[in-house]
Amino acid sequence: MVAVNNRKINVVFVEDDLAQANWVSRLLVGRLPEGVELLTFTDSSAASAHLGEEWVDVIITDLDMPKVDGLTLVRRAREFNPRVQAVILTAASTSAALVDAGDIGVADYLLKPVDIQTVAGLIEQAAERVDRWRRALLGTIALKRGH
Repeated sequence: MVAVNNRKINVVFVEDDLAQANWVSRLLVGRLPEGVELLTFTDSSAASAHLGEEWVDVIITDLDMPKVDGLTLVRRAREFNPRVQAVILTAASTSAALVDAGDIGVADYLLKPVDIQTVAGLIEQAAERVDRWRRALLGTIALKRGH
């Protein structure tokens, strides 16, 4: 995959467990497609601030964190980019959290421990969706200019 107009696909990964965040990030980096950039946060407040200031295409976040929970982070990301692709990771799921995740358009909901290949595959799928949206938007703009 090549980024549209040389614009990278920005993926934010939020995990408050430092060891887990480092492990997942380290293993993901070598498995991500060309044009995908991963930024990892272990502080959900810092992630929330970033999501309010920067364009993010994909967010992968832990559900239960002490400062800002994962569902709130997804909502925050959607304020800036309504089409953000979201994946929730959790060690302890509840039916209420699962329903809430579906209500806000979370694409995938994984139970920990996560399989790195699965997460990498979900990032690749999300990046492909982002890429298709970008190409469609550019094609629509080009059509309007031509008429």
